[in-house]
Amino acid sequence: MTETSMFRSRKPTCKELLQECSGSAEVGHGRRIFRFEVLLKMKTFSVKRSACASLIGIIMLSAAIITTSAIVISCSGSESEKERKITRTEWTFANVVDSLAFYLEEFYIMPEVGKMMADSLREGLKSGKFEQIKDGDSLLMAVNDLLQRISGDAHLKVSWLDPEETSAVRDGSVSDRELAQWRAENFGFRQLRILDGNIGYLDLREFRDTTYAGKTLVAVSGFLANCEALVIDLRNCRGGRPEMVQLLASYFFSKPTLLSETYDRYDDVSTEMWSLTSVAGTPLYDRHVVLLTGPRTVSAGEGFTSAMMQLGRARVVGERTAGAGHMARMIDFPSLDIRLKLPTGAGVKTQGQQIQGAGILPDILVSGEEALMIAHAEALKAAAGQSDDDLKASRMVWLAEGLIAQSKPINLSSEMLRSYVGQYQGEQDLISVMLDSAGLCAIENNLPAVHLVPFSEHVFTAREYPEDRGKFVFGRDKTKAEKLIILSSDGQSMAFERVAK
Repeated sequence: MTETSMFRSRKPTCKELLQECSGSAEVGHGRRIFRFEVLLKMKTFSVKRSACASLIGIIMLSAAIITTSAIVISCSGSESEKERKITRTEWTFANVVDSLAFYLEEFYIMPEVGKMMADSLREGLKSGKFEQIKDGDSLLMAVNDLLQRISGDAHLKVSWLDPEETSAVRDGSVSDRELAQWRAENFGFRQLRILDGNIGYLDLREFRDTTYAGKTLVAVSGFLANCEALVIDLRNCRGGRPEMVQLLASYFFSKPTLLSETYDRYDDVSTEMWSLTSVAGTPLYDRHVVLLTGPRTVSAGEGFTSAMMQLGRARVVGERTAGAGHMARMIDFPSLDIRLKLPTGAGVKTQGQQIQGAGILPDILVSGEEALMIAHAEALKAAAGQSDDDLKASRMVWLAEGLIAQSKPINLSSEMLRSYVGQYQGEQDLISVMLDSAGLCAIENNLPAVHLVPFSEHVFTAREYPEDRGKFVFGRDKTKAEKLIILSSDGQSMAFERVAK
């Protein structure tokens, strides 16, 4: 985790220094791999920090001795044997199980589950369960299947090492290939637009590194600056960096606010994340926010949702989130050519909300295409409540009502719809009401038809012009409509009398 001034700082731990040594102190001897990760199995964690330097010196000296011995012994073999390196097809479960089991048991965020996974791996080795596995790909699949059956943790995964990404991770940079991919995805900012009623809409797919995504966020904030309220769509958010969660949230808090608290078992440290005192872009402190969520909202997307929801800064609409609340770090094993993505951190449970395994339940539970309409309507109603302009507020409320009507349409019988068909004459205009394949529609003079969506049995709204023509109200006798009144959101009305069927 890249630390900022708003994160609690700490010094490197003894374990981290040992881990740095283990990544480079490796030698090969035939098919046997001597790895200093194994040394970590000793209770080195009880060594005091003041003894770290001495211990590291001993380890490095041992590395030189073992390396010399390995070279001397391997020289007695053939030239091909001396240069031989482990390949994926030369794997055995024994090459992998000790390292994975150790890290799972010592550092997986849920100790009981970590021990259960470690024990299962060791038992698989002992019982010969994996003896039939002949290649590395099958081994990775078997290991991942076992880990998922026990943990169900979407963040936990064993994969092949990518040389380019590995070097980037070690020096804290981003690989050229990864950066190119981020740019192609606009650093997670998928779509920006203005919805009816001047509501800003942001489709955010990932919380990318602030070093690169921060500049894009500045532009996004400028685009949204004049909107009445915002809808942030996180239904396809794949997660990302906690620093980007912090930065985006900071646009909505005018003073430093505690956003979350996390615990990392690897470092045995709790960290508080606060909103920043200032942002580079346009602050959105007074804009009401509606968040859209769903089962593909994971990790950092859930962290952002939880913070905004619990602090009363956003209303949440949609479906329950994925429940993938853990935070993972990458553990590389160069000698085995594998990487372990290991969840070592999680948010501290607050206000009864536990994300991992449970997800976040929205304020308004709605699925499918209706979700965006309801989120839009909620943003409009919130903006109307904050507006000092009565006419603007009235129009936003009417527009919200129209969206709600479209999201949950009333099914009227064909007989009822036919009873409204006819021509209605006003002082100057003629309205023709008819049925087409999409339902009831109205034509004013020779203008294009507008489709009518029912609020109730007698009240409709114009789908195409919800702000201009708020409601169509039919007055009827027992069998057919005799009058039509069109109400506008500005309080004006026009009356029409039926003149023909």
